[in-house]
Amino acid sequence: MPQPSSNGGKLPKLQNQPAASTAPAPVPGVQPAAQPAAGTAAAPKYSTLFVTIDGLKMRKEPSLKGSLVAKLDLYEQVYFLNKKSEKQEEISLGYEKVTDYWVKVRTKEGKEGWVFGAGVHYYKMKRKGVLE
Repeated sequence: MPQPSSNGGKLPKLQNQPAASTAPAPVPGVQPAAQPAAGTAAAPKYSTLFVTIDGLKMRKEPSLKGSLVAKLDLYEQVYFLNKKSEKQEEISLGYEKVTDYWVKVRTKEGKEGWVFGAGVHYYKMKRKGVLE
């Protein structure tokens, strides 16, 4: 038979309870934003793009006349540095002509340069209409 409680039927108080948190309750499925370390500036966010043309040429300037910085492999991941050329350019890819901007990107190795916008995309895909 259960013994009567000496605290009037209330639940016993737990010892060493953590202090009440002032942080908002977590929302399921949502990751909290990363906070920069104290005293440091927040790093800029860059979009990830994937190369859609095997051997895409990264150039020093946004032009076919710009000197070659690197040749990029199909599906290689690069980061869009939030800069595009002032004007669009029409370039023949072999089986089609495409009008697009040049965009500034950085490779994982840290090389920076300009690529023709039709040669990168937000999804891994191979661009059709390219002469190989």
